[in-house]
Amino acid sequence: MLALAFNEDGSRLVSGSRDKTSRIFDTSTGELDETYTGHSEFVTAVAWADSKSIVSASRTFGVAVGMDDLR
Repeated sequence: MLALAFNEDGSRLVSGSRDKTSRIFDTSTGELDETYTGHSEFVTAVAWADSKSIVSASRTFGVAVGMDDLR
């Protein structure tokens, strides 16, 4: 994992990694809730935009930023 961020109440954790994915985990169970793909390079930064959206970023010759709405 290259990047981690907890949501506001600490109940969820988003990770960014070398496999070009962002993953959402439930911190009370440790279980994986969601996996998001779409980056062409390592995901080097993650953040919560609000309680239902994450922002993830990767870098090639510029910066690619993706925003995913959670289910």
